[in-house]
Amino acid sequence: IIESDNKLYPLDVKKGKGVLNSLDKFSNQNSFEVAIKVSKNNYGYDHEKKLVTIPFYFMPFLAEDLKNGSFKVD
Repeated sequence: IIESDNKLYPLDVKKGKGVLNSLDKFSNQNSFEVAIKVSKNNYGYDHEKKLVTIPFYFMPFLAEDLKNGSFKVD
């Protein structure tokens, strides 16, 4: 779980295809801005689940945006 700009972002890293059990459990019991899944897949956003998927190579940019409090999902 990452805190940035007073907002929570649960983070899950996947090596391959897999289920998001930990994110699902967290989502059912906590409030958060958006969940982040890092995987080998392309970028995507599931509005219903509030889940953004980013590829591994994008992690340095995500980390910088979270550090600066400028991470936004539109």
